[in-house]
Amino acid sequence: FDVVSFNLLAPVYKRLSSLNTITGRRHREDSDFTLWNDRLTQTIDFFRSEIYNDAAIIALQEYWLDPEYRILFETQFKQHGYEVYILQRTGEKMDAVAIAIKSDIFEVCGIENVHLCTYGDRVALLLWLKHRSTGFNLLVANTHLSFPHNTIDKINQVSQMKNLEADATAYMGLFNEMSENDTMSNYVSADLRAATMATVSY
Repeated sequence: FDVVSFNLLAPVYKRLSSLNTITGRRHREDSDFTLWNDRLTQTIDFFRSEIYNDAAIIALQEYWLDPEYRILFETQFKQHGYEVYILQRTGEKMDAVAIAIKSDIFEVCGIENVHLCTYGDRVALLLWLKHRSTGFNLLVANTHLSFPHNTIDKINQVSQMKNLEADATAYMGLFNEMSENDTMSNYVSADLRAATMATVSY
């Protein structure tokens, strides 16, 4: 089976070129329904043509919790045989990490919501899965680490992974170019560094 990890770039974070004349800041995509809906439609079309047929596990980061957005996305998941599990970030963040599981391939035996830190409102979603045809058990974890703007953020990344401390079969997520130090490499291997999409076959 295939495992896919995909950062959706939530419309509340996607900056546009136009500026707000009052604040001087760039507008965000969530302020324009046509823009975010068009991008979502393209994403769903991509999933339909490239992802749904092969992927048994889909990890999502920056999954926007807008009701209309969720209905469009989750309707597609249901139609293609997935169950979706969602963990919202802490604080007032309007995005989440999510894992979609092909229900005819895996049984979900357990769920754990992990709050990694309040700085950056980081969380991790863990699922204990049982492969229906073989009985094989695995633990998958999906997270989205802080972006390393500075040294403090890099240290915080290490702290976030330490707080996860899960003996996972597969770590998935957006790791945001983690620093190449020995402490970090103990938690996540080099081939799992940040990527817009990464696919691993098992």
